[in-house]
Parts: sequence; C-alpha cells; structure tokens
Amino acid sequence: MTVEELTIKKLKEEIKNTAFTRRIGVLKWIVMVVGSVLLFIIVQRPESVLNRKSSQESINRERAKIVLDLLKTKKDPNDVLLGLAVLEKSYPETDNDWVQDMIEIFKARAETSNSIKLQETKIKYLQSQVDAMRANVLRPNTAQWRELTAIKDSIADVNKKITIEKGLVEKLLRRN
Repeated sequence: MTVEELTIKKLKEEIKNTAFTRRIGVLKWIVMVVGSVLLFIIVQRPESVLNRKSSQESINRERAKIVLDLLKTKKDPNDVLLGLAVLEKSYPETDNDWVQDMIEIFKARAETSNSIKLQETKIKYLQSQVDAMRANVLRPNTAQWRELTAIKDSIADVNKKITIEKGLVEKLLRRN
C-alpha cells in the first residue's frame, strides 16, 4: 500500500467517524426535545404534584380573601358564622382547621351577642311592666313592685357580666 492509499483510507475513516458523531449529536438533540416536551406535559397535568401545590396555595389565598371580605362587610356574628359555614362546605377536601377555629370563635361571639339581645329584650319588657304599674298608680312599697325591681336589677347584673365576657372574647380574637 502506498502512502496515497493509506491517506485515502484514513480520510474515509475520518469521514465515517465524523458522520457517526453528527448522527449521535442529532439523536441527542431529538431525545432532549422529546424529553422536555414530555416533562412539560407531565408537570402541567392537574394531578401533578407541582400543579396541585400551586392550586392549593391559590385556593388558600382565595379563601382568606373571602373571609376578610366577610369580616369587613358583616358585623353580626351570626352572619359571619353563616358565611364561614358556607366557606367550609365549599372546600370540603382541603385543610379546614383554621375555618373550624374561626367558627368556634364566632359561635362564642354569637352566643354572647344573642344573650345580650335577649337580656335587653327582657329589660325592655320589664320596664314596660313597671311603667304600666306606675300608670295604674301602684305604690312603690308593694310586694310586686319590689319583686319586679329585683328581677330588673338581676337582669341588669347579668347583662353587665355578659358585656364583660364579650370584651374578653374580643381581646382573645385580637390576639389571634
């Protein structure tokens, strides 16, 4: 074999090697593109872990916004309780611990508020009874007069205690 034949043979081998290397490079690019597309599709599926976490965060933000709007617009604890119950039922599969805590707080507030309203109604009723007795010119030293006055005073005392308890509940809410 001559030098020229060896050179030609060497060049043919280099050409084959270069062509093979190029095919491998093109194959690598094709595999990377297909892998990237598959990874994108897998991550974007609704049951994907990443997608699930981001949707859970957006649900939590939405719920917090709804609760804040509810607290801003509704001052009556019974209305807030109703809104929280609807919110809890709207998202049954998610973590509802904080909603349960809020419901317990507003149940206590609603009970206090309802008790105060009831006591105020009783006081108004008893006051109207007292006014009716005064209109009938009952003497203040009769037994009925003293009994009604005692009942009115006891209801006023209970009302004061309830007001104090309401203040304590509101302080607890401010801490949380």
